[in-house]
Amino acid sequence: MIYQNYRFLPKGLIRLSSLIIFFICFTIILITTTYEWPSSVEGRFSLTKGNRAYSVKNSIKGEVSFLTRSSNIVKANEPIAFIEGHGDYQAILKLKYLLDRIESNNIIDIPLDYYYGDISQFVYNYASSIQDYRLYKESKIIKIKISSITSKISTLKDKFSYLQKLKLNIIDEIEILKKQAVSDSLLLLKGAVTQADANRSKLLYLQKQGELLNYNAEILATSNAVIDNSNEKQVLLYSMIEETIKFENNVKKKYSELKNAISDWCNHYELKSPVNGILENPLRINNHEIVDINTEIFRVLPIGDLIEGDVYFSALKSYGINENMPVKLILDDYNENEYGYLIGKITDISSSVLRTNDGSGYTCTVIINLSEQSTFHAPLVFKYGMGGIVKFNIKQKSIWEKLILWISRQI
Repeated sequence: MIYQNYRFLPKGLIRLSSLIIFFICFTIILITTTYEWPSSVEGRFSLTKGNRAYSVKNSIKGEVSFLTRSSNIVKANEPIAFIEGHGDYQAILKLKYLLDRIESNNIIDIPLDYYYGDISQFVYNYASSIQDYRLYKESKIIKIKISSITSKISTLKDKFSYLQKLKLNIIDEIEILKKQAVSDSLLLLKGAVTQADANRSKLLYLQKQGELLNYNAEILATSNAVIDNSNEKQVLLYSMIEETIKFENNVKKKYSELKNAISDWCNHYELKSPVNGILENPLRINNHEIVDINTEIFRVLPIGDLIEGDVYFSALKSYGINENMPVKLILDDYNENEYGYLIGKITDISSSVLRTNDGSGYTCTVIINLSEQSTFHAPLVFKYGMGGIVKFNIKQKSIWEKLILWISRQI
């Protein structure tokens, strides 16, 4: 007989193995029923606004002169061209720069040997106002008058002081003569002096009194002369100040008129870039070509602005779409394998259903920042309405959620 030897695993090991298998199966079932599996969504989009080119047109017919070339990067308010024939552009530009620098005092020597065109009269008026101001400041007529009056006032004041000293001396003499006359009158009564001596003492006293009156009159006249001359000097000084202010105000007025005229000239004949961007010449206009009024001479494609696009997606997967969700945008005009793709973010999801022949769906806005596109390898030339394919992932409902939803509908 042949005997076979059977070996059996321990019961504990069998139980552990069964438990592990159960746990693994339970985990798999749990994950498959509760995990929200990603689902790819694909749709169409079109760029609508944000990086649209700005048109630069002329407001007057004439010969256009370029200050930069097409495809160059320009800054906002940077001059890019001007219409010739209305003034020396470089001379007017230099004059504008000089006027801006001396705004505090409004005085500058303008070179008059340039052709200033439409602003020539304003340049001449400003230069004339400065010349008149300087001629008045350099004029010596009033200064000579004031100097003469000042010298005269000084002389009169010296005379006034001298007369005051003489007056004091006469007052002292009068006091002495008065005492002498009184003494002689008393001596005459006693017979000590003659009548003639007494009369002479009295006469000397009266003569000095007359001299004092004359000195008082002359002192008063000198004082009045000082006052009159001082008033005349003050009037001349005030007149000089008023005239100076008048000339200065005229210079300021002509300065302001010239600055405004230059500003109007630039607005009329100078073409500036409205934004920071890349310059384009869509009509292939040549430098120094004569152009009609309101011709699109340049376009400026903004740099670094945000682009907005409209995206349409099916209502079947609308539950998984949220704002700020990243999306991949493949442009029809740029091959993905060669140029890459754009990355954007979803914003402003519509709240109403859009119905089409293919079914119902929703729209949303996608924001694209051109300065943050590491996956796009070409300079984007924006065209309004350019479109492509949009791709993004959403999470499907789990089997468990779908089961609960089905049961709730059956109840």
